[in-house]
Amino acid sequence: MRDSIGRLAVCLGSVAVTVALGACDGGDATPPTTVTSTTLAPVTTPAPAVDQVGVYFDALAQRSEAGGSAAPGTDAARYARHQSDAAAIMGDVAGAAATPVPDGVDVCDGDGGCVSFTDVVTDQAGLVSTFAIGGQPLAGRIVGSGATVEQDGISVRVTSAYESTAGELLVVVEFSSGIGVGVELFGFASVVVGAGAGGIEAMGAWGMTSVPGFGTARQLLAFPAASPGGRLLISGLRDDGVDVAFDVGIPEPD
Repeated sequence: MRDSIGRLAVCLGSVAVTVALGACDGGDATPPTTVTSTTLAPVTTPAPAVDQVGVYFDALAQRSEAGGSAAPGTDAARYARHQSDAAAIMGDVAGAAATPVPDGVDVCDGDGGCVSFTDVVTDQAGLVSTFAIGGQPLAGRIVGSGATVEQDGISVRVTSAYESTAGELLVVVEFSSGIGVGVELFGFASVVVGAGAGGIEAMGAWGMTSVPGFGTARQLLAFPAASPGGRLLISGLRDDGVDVAFDVGIPEPD
């Protein structure tokens, strides 16, 4: 893990000042005398560079987005957003603490459960790009937003998906109603197919169970033994009795 530490630079300069001293009693003038004085130029002290790694994991511990501490478009940025969205959906407001350790950062909750983040990689600006979780590289296990699918006025898209270190696929899904009719969501009955998943049913669903007319809702869906990629099959029932079903793509990892 690389830390960015600011360097202190001090600049010194000198100027020569000539002062003419004359006699005041009418006698011979005293020869001019040159006096050299040393003047300190303004001291410039650069502000210490921000430890973006520390900022990133502090935000992660608090279940908030990493802001500018993650390199845009990287696995680290996608992971931070996924964790923030998942926590918001589940109402998980309990904070944790990030503690630097010799080989990385440990994030521990109040119950003593800890997750170890190691092999942290940053870009040239010191922004976090990727890392390993519990010894497993993040690369290939996190994806961002996919394409939007629309049917009968209801739009659905995957905003992120993450394969946990336990091998569970956690998918954040966003629903939007473009009409004045709401829809009941059947996330608990959703299925993932493809990308090594041959029709795996959801093992859990959290979040809003319905979308109001002209409103939005999000759900977090969990699938055992699945990876990012493939398709998410999910259905619902509009308030006016119309069945809706969606075949939504889960992006492939970079």
